[in-house]
Amino acid sequence: MSNALDGPVIHDVRTLGPTYWALVPHQDDWPGDPEAPLLSHGTYLGVPDLTVTGPPGSFWVAPPRHRDHLCRTEDVLALIACGRRELGQDHTTRAETLNALAQELPPPDTLSDDHLRGRTCVWCDTRLTAETAYLDFGQLTTPRRWFPRACRPCTDMRADRARTAREERK
Repeated sequence: MSNALDGPVIHDVRTLGPTYWALVPHQDDWPGDPEAPLLSHGTYLGVPDLTVTGPPGSFWVAPPRHRDHLCRTEDVLALIACGRRELGQDHTTRAETLNALAQELPPPDTLSDDHLRGRTCVWCDTRLTAETAYLDFGQLTTPRRWFPRACRPCTDMRADRARTAREERK
């Protein structure tokens, strides 16, 4: 992947499935889709130290070679399109699944401090670390500031339920 992009790429293991973040120049109009979002102003992306090039946790697949070294937007979009063709992937499946999972988040006022801070799975009592959190919703601010994260079993179970419900509606 990093050869196709000729720029810095981060692998993030704390999201739904393997996620890669290609660093591109800022732009107001992103020609991609919700499946491959461009992070907006005010969004936090944990960037590993430049020496971290393997697991555990997030790591650089290809670190930047110098200041202002970024991936070309056109190359990132071409790689996304190529991957979609190879997989025959529906463009909305992952976004719909993430949206369905977000809809299942419990009300923050019913959760412990460990759940609110992401130290414990938002749906069960499994303790989480940066390496074991499977899904990270990031910082949510409504109705209060909290950081829900989830373990893999809870995420998989809810994602399967969301896919089944979506298929039944078709």
